[in-house]
Amino acid sequence: MAIALLAGVFGLAAAFAQQPAPPETPASADSPSIQSYGDRDATCVRWIDSCRACSRGPDGAPLCSNIGIACQPKKVECTERKEETPK
Repeated sequence: MAIALLAGVFGLAAAFAQQPAPPETPASADSPSIQSYGDRDATCVRWIDSCRACSRGPDGAPLCSNIGIACQPKKVECTERKEETPK
């Protein structure tokens, strides 16, 4: 019985030791998140990252689609800007 108990303890220890650490994603000031892109570029009304599309809602808050299951986001780009009113 003691052998079975020791085997169980060593089995649990091995299982915990094999869990990978979560990947680190460094934050970069050069690559804003898709949700905050509209705050950084106030003239942009629609933007994409090749996976999700966002636009400004009636209150100015970003409205973004969901990301696809296997999509790899790229750099956020503006696809439509506000039309400037002539003075």
